[in-house]
Parts: sequence; C-alpha cells; structure tokens
Amino acid sequence: MSMHRFFIFQPDVIDSKKVLITSEELCHQFFNVLRFKAGEKIIILDNLGDEYLVELMDVSKKEVIGNVLEKRKNNAESKIKIRLYQAIQKSPEKFEMVLQKGTEVGVTEFVPLITKRTERESLHKLPRLERILKESAEQSGRGIIPVLREPVKMQKLLENLIKSDDKSAEVNKKVVHVLAHPEAEKTLKDVSRILTDGVEQINIYIGPEGGFTEQEIEAAKKAGFILLNIGPRILRSETAGIVIPALLTFL
Repeated sequence: MSMHRFFIFQPDVIDSKKVLITSEELCHQFFNVLRFKAGEKIIILDNLGDEYLVELMDVSKKEVIGNVLEKRKNNAESKIKIRLYQAIQKSPEKFEMVLQKGTEVGVTEFVPLITKRTERESLHKLPRLERILKESAEQSGRGIIPVLREPVKMQKLLENLIKSDDKSAEVNKKVVHVLAHPEAEKTLKDVSRILTDGVEQINIYIGPEGGFTEQEIEAAKKAGFILLNIGPRILRSETAGIVIPALLTFL
C-alpha cells in the first residue's frame, strides 16, 4: 500500500529536517480522520517539485510534528507543459471530471474556454475546483498542483495571436497549438513528428458540446494551430479533454 501524500502551504512549514503542521484542516485530517500515530510515515509535497519522506513524531488536534527522513525530486511531472483550454460545459460536473482526470494524466494548466457555442461563461464553486485539483494531484503522485486560470474568450485569444506582429515569444518558448476537430486531416502520427525535443509546451483546445464554429476553425488555422483528428469516433467534450492530453503526453 502506497503512503499517504499531502501538499502543505503556509502556515505549515517544512525544511530539510522537520515538518510542522498547524493548519486546522490538516490537523483534523491527521488526528480525527486518518488517526495517524507517531512512527507512521507519509509523503509531504511542497508544490515546487520536491517531496519529503516524513516520520511522524507527534500528532495532536493542534499540531503535527515530523522528522524528514529524505528529500527527493518528484519524478511524475512531464518535461513538456500541457495547457488545456477546455470549453466550459453546461454541466459543472463535467468540467470537474476534466480537472480531476486531466490532473491524473499530466495537465499542467487548465484554462476555461468561452467559445461561440459555449452555454455558460463562468465556473462555479472555485474552492471546490481547487480542492479537486489538489486531491487529484496527491492521489496521482504529482509533485505540483495544476493551475486553474481565469476563463478566456476564444475569439479574443485568436485575434491576439493573429494580430501579433512579433510571435518570437511563442517561438522561443517552443509552443505548439493543437485544436481538436473531428474533420481535421492531421493525425496523432503527424503531430508526433512535430513534438521534437525542442517543444516545451503544448496548448490543447477542446470545443463545447456543439463543437467549434467554422469561423473559429478558420481563425485557428490562420493563427497557426494544428487541427487534430484522433479517429473516426466523435468524443464528448469532457472525454476529449481527458483523452487528448493523455495521448499527447504519451507521444
């Protein structure tokens, strides 16, 4: 059985020797829910890419103290950053599933996307969404919690890319833009040739239930996006938001 994993933030602190947890939520979880005892071992994560093997020395309602046995780099993060632009679905539960499973497959950032056919333009219960990201990162062995960005409008995003006279920043960062489209000619095999060692980030764009409009698709082509077709079956928006990042991470 794998050890429990926990991200900690201020006021909780950790260094090369000790960890001190005083936050009410974690103390409650350790003492009342998990009923940890002195001598048990856990993994503490600093959300900077390092993880610490810790032996608990004292567990109470007010504080948890542990000794650091080992500090090591987390090896679960991909070398290529995956930024997922996911169209906001009408059902909040579907977006939550994308956050949860997307975190498990390695997405680095989530950007809620507002398109012409998006049925809602805002997210609900942000603290709940942040908790889903944190718990999914802990469960899947991640070393960094993915970032949830503010919603952006597809039209504005494309206009800014098209109007930009100087795309050197994007070129220097080696960013590849991939838009999922069931009628596209490019396949995973085609994209795999583009994902060379110099690529540092992949931006993936997933449309809403009704798909991207023809105007959005044409603007994406003009902005230099790769239109990707992953096969003959039409995936739901939330399914594509999980499957495509997983496939591109694998590639």
